[in-house]
Amino acid sequence: MLTLTHIDNSTLRMKVKPYLVDDLINHVLRKMREEFNAHNTRLVVNEGMETSMINVDKNIFTIILENIIGNALKFSDKGSELTIGWSDKASTINIFVRDRGIGMDKQQQMLAFHRFYQADPFSQGTGLGLSVAKEYAERMGGKIECESELGKGSTFTVIFERYEAEDIQ
Repeated sequence: MLTLTHIDNSTLRMKVKPYLVDDLINHVLRKMREEFNAHNTRLVVNEGMETSMINVDKNIFTIILENIIGNALKFSDKGSELTIGWSDKASTINIFVRDRGIGMDKQQQMLAFHRFYQADPFSQGTGLGLSVAKEYAERMGGKIECESELGKGSTFTVIFERYEAEDIQ
């Protein structure tokens, strides 16, 4: 709830600076190693260009990715596959998390980023993870998109403008 208070009152302080995307993702994957092991998850990492950079707050970015990955693990069977990666688009870097979990129908996808929404009201959690991730991404100029099919899994994509060295003024 403290996080929501910071978001709502605009008191969240961010230290935004350029980072290599592969360094950010590897940082999150190292932090979540125990969760992957406990879930017996087969992790597939699809790396984009090694020089891909985005301008973010490392701690806030970590929370975004942890929330998305945590949801993927929660709604996937133990021993399933989780794919994480990024790709360079025209002016953006698209970082994705793809699971083979229960998936969502169109209505669930529309509600997924709403505060306190839970696809499964009997599962653990507060229903805040994705809404916090979305609000944090937007605060740093990014966005999150979701593609999903019921019974086939979901792909969450975090999109940030590509950081170019000449962006320094």
